[in-house]
Amino acid sequence: MSINTLQANEGKLDAAATVDLIRPFNSLSDLLHHPSVLSSESSLLTSELTSLCHSSHSTFLLLHNTASTLSTSFDSLSSSLDSLLSTIPSLNDATQQFSKTIKPILEERRRATLVLDQYEKLADLLEIPALLDSCSRNGQYQDALELVNHANSVWMQFEGSEKDAETMSILRSLQREVEGGVRLMLGSLVEILKGRSKLPVLYKAIVFLRQLGGWDEEELSVLFLCCRGAFIENLHSANETAQIGSAGTSESQRDMARYLRGYIDIFREGVYDLVSAYTTIFLDHAQNTEGASRGTQDELIFLLSVFTSNQISSLMRTLSLHLSSVHDFTSLSSLLTQLNYCGSSFARIGLEFRPLLTKHFEQAVLMNIKQSMEHAATEFVSTFTEEERLGALPSTWLLTSAAPGTSISIPTIPENLEASTLASGPLTAPSILTFSPPLALLLNSYLIAFNSLRLLPVLSLLPSIHQTLCESLANTMRCILDYSRSTSGPGSPTFRLDKPRSSLSMERRNSEIITPQRRSFAPGADVTGRPRSPVLQRTGTPTSARAFSPTPTSARPFSPTPRQALTTEEVKAKQELERSIVLEVGKAHARILAPFLLKALVVGVYGKPEEMDPEDVFKGAILEWEKWYGECLPKPVNGEHYDAE
Repeated sequence: MSINTLQANEGKLDAAATVDLIRPFNSLSDLLHHPSVLSSESSLLTSELTSLCHSSHSTFLLLHNTASTLSTSFDSLSSSLDSLLSTIPSLNDATQQFSKTIKPILEERRRATLVLDQYEKLADLLEIPALLDSCSRNGQYQDALELVNHANSVWMQFEGSEKDAETMSILRSLQREVEGGVRLMLGSLVEILKGRSKLPVLYKAIVFLRQLGGWDEEELSVLFLCCRGAFIENLHSANETAQIGSAGTSESQRDMARYLRGYIDIFREGVYDLVSAYTTIFLDHAQNTEGASRGTQDELIFLLSVFTSNQISSLMRTLSLHLSSVHDFTSLSSLLTQLNYCGSSFARIGLEFRPLLTKHFEQAVLMNIKQSMEHAATEFVSTFTEEERLGALPSTWLLTSAAPGTSISIPTIPENLEASTLASGPLTAPSILTFSPPLALLLNSYLIAFNSLRLLPVLSLLPSIHQTLCESLANTMRCILDYSRSTSGPGSPTFRLDKPRSSLSMERRNSEIITPQRRSFAPGADVTGRPRSPVLQRTGTPTSARAFSPTPTSARPFSPTPRQALTTEEVKAKQELERSIVLEVGKAHARILAPFLLKALVVGVYGKPEEMDPEDVFKGAILEWEKWYGECLPKPVNGEHYDAE
């Protein structure tokens, strides 16, 4: 742009300003008068300014100084601002570092404030495990269940929320403690089921277990049956331990019977109470619960039937194992009566087991009666064997000992049993048998066995017992037969009568001293040392069989004074007398004792109207004896008696 152009523009601007200045004037005169007005105003302003300077010169000076100072201050402020601007970055860094440093402290403060604000709620939550443990130990299971439900609701609230690891760790720790308390409560409830608890306590325990959850009805019923079964087994173990402690290492009959009585009592009370409690707790509950299926009820009934079957099987095993050790028929009868009462009460709840008892008691009765008969026969045979070994004369032990100075006499033996019982009755023991202590003791042993058998006369065992009796009597009959044959041969005691009496007495006394095991029987005792049974009676039978109390044979007193030897005729007569004694004893056994015992068993004990035919083994022994007896009929010794010394 050129200078001319600029000047042209300035001219345009001045012209415009001039127009603006003159526009307010209305006339030319006003415009012409305007310079004078301006001059007067200028003079006025000058005079006023002069007056002002004169009057306010100090103010102007102060303003001047202040302006100078302000200028200096602005400079200082500018430098300070520059310094401030240079320090702001470092201040910002320090502020950020401080903020980072106090951030954990602020977080702890925040958390502490939060904990303080929520202290009551946190205390309630943290005390749940301790309260649960206390309630479980004190039996306050309802309160414990409420605590468990409250804790579960708390876990459900936090389960879906996003919390930090530490918070979730605390919650999991509390949850584990609560689960431990639940296990403790579960153990306490199981101990209640295993303990000596009645129906109300058991019912509450199952209700609490149902509320805990985690089991269906079948599992709860199995748990209940297992716990009650363990309780019953503990009672059986305690009963067995008590009996072993009282009997030591041996098992006596009375201790075994007491053990079985205790076992039956425990079985009766334990199983009956269990069935009643199970029916109330599970079966009735299943029937009264809506939605319970028929299959569930059938399963519950099946589980109960399996348990009761096992208990009855255990009872049968125990009877099979220990009943044979009870040799006392009184105890056997008492046990059978106890089991019958138990079976009748169990029959009302559908557990009839009495038919199962027959086999076990039949075996026990048969074994005991066999042992008694075999023992009686064994003692009888051992007596003959011992006396034969000692070389004793039949007159010294087969006959009731006579007083010193009296003579030996042989009673007349009836030809049959009917002839011996005409006066006393058909089932009264023949008193003629008292002439021989071994026969009387043998009869007493059998009568004791029969009296015991009367307590449990099992009809199905009659053939077996009859056969055992026939075999036992056949053994004793053959024993007498063998002894009779041995007394008729060379070297027998009857052929040593020609020796001086002092020599025989010395030999026998020496034998008794060397072999002191010769059995002696106290008055009123049988061959086993047991008291003799007074009678063999049967209810409704008008007659009875009396047992004997024979006077035992006394040992011949030792006499050191030698006697004069017997003559040949006296020896032969004495030999015939000794043989006659043996033959009469055998005759009494074959025709009196054996028929009487067979009749006493069938008619006296079992009440059969007719007798049973003897077994072949017995018939053979009797026939063999009768044949021998016919061959050895003794010659009568009319009026000849000998001193019994």
